[in-house]
Amino acid sequence: MNQVKFGNSSLAAQIGIKFQSDAEITVWSKLLVDNLAAFDGLAKLPDTYQTKLPCSNDPNYNNRKYTIPSVEEDKNNVWFVRTHIILYPELANVDSDTPELPLLNKRITLTDNICLKDVPMLNGTSFMEGCICDENATIVTRLLKAGAIIVGKANCEYMCISGGSHTNKSGYVQNPHASGYMSGGSSSGSAVLLGDPAAQVDMAIGCDQVPYTGIMSLESTVDYAGPCTKNVVDNCKLLQVSQGYDGFDPRSRSYANDYTLEKTNYLKVIRLGIKGRKIGLVREGFELPNAETDVNELVRTTAKRLIEYGAAVVEEITIPEHKLGPILLTGVAREGSMMSILHNSGPSSLNGKFHTSLLDYTKETMVAASHE
Repeated sequence: MNQVKFGNSSLAAQIGIKFQSDAEITVWSKLLVDNLAAFDGLAKLPDTYQTKLPCSNDPNYNNRKYTIPSVEEDKNNVWFVRTHIILYPELANVDSDTPELPLLNKRITLTDNICLKDVPMLNGTSFMEGCICDENATIVTRLLKAGAIIVGKANCEYMCISGGSHTNKSGYVQNPHASGYMSGGSSSGSAVLLGDPAAQVDMAIGCDQVPYTGIMSLESTVDYAGPCTKNVVDNCKLLQVSQGYDGFDPRSRSYANDYTLEKTNYLKVIRLGIKGRKIGLVREGFELPNAETDVNELVRTTAKRLIEYGAAVVEEITIPEHKLGPILLTGVAREGSMMSILHNSGPSSLNGKFHTSLLDYTKETMVAASHE
């Protein structure tokens, strides 16, 4: 930490404290030195507790190989790196899954803000070159144990802060069905891989979380690890595997017993279908300033077709506060991002795990970039 300079009262003045004499400054400076020494000691403590908690990294996951596709191999600019990470290679030729391995041989890609041990991460940015993740995100561990094959990491928006597909440092992520048009974001590469039959990807994970889960960016209360699939049954399988308290998440700590003992059986729920269900469409969602008429009409038309499959009612409902969503997200996410990247590496006093090496790397590279 920076050495305290005796007699310098400028820092105190910045937070509204005015000293009455030089003697007072000297006393408080000495007290501050003692406190900073304690923080120096805390900073030197190893994070050994991590290996004693659930979902610690399996040694079989080490020494992973990856490749970076060429422009010719990746015409839509969807891949950051390609991998082939599998925990059960002896079952590679088995065609069907099992209750114990519900994702057996499913080919899954991760959005490139998810930590994959021994594999790089850019999170769409220009300042994270050289970052190699030193642990797995919680969801990576769970996917591999469920039989999945991690086939790579997909390009995303710059720090995942865009709903388009145009801010990744490597360039645009192209829509495979309409070249020159957006594919959506921030998990733009994942969306294209699922929408392009030639990509041979079954599922993807997209999200904007903070590092206590091994997923970087934004703020401690924003978002979740989101399953992206081509059909509802696969989505249920992915939810079944990814759900549950991991021993780290401070947001769900008070509900840990519920998460551990009472997981939702999504595969059982899906068999119930939608017969008799009441389905609501939030009217305010169609009235946002950037809403497009053709998209609104497609959503409404598709929703009404659910009647043909047994839904009892499909109707519009109103939630006036829905229109506040953009400004609420902007305020929370921007302040949270600033705290995570430029200040104290995230919010204070959260009772959970922090991926300290990732936080330190992000902060150091951002500060270095600001001086270039």
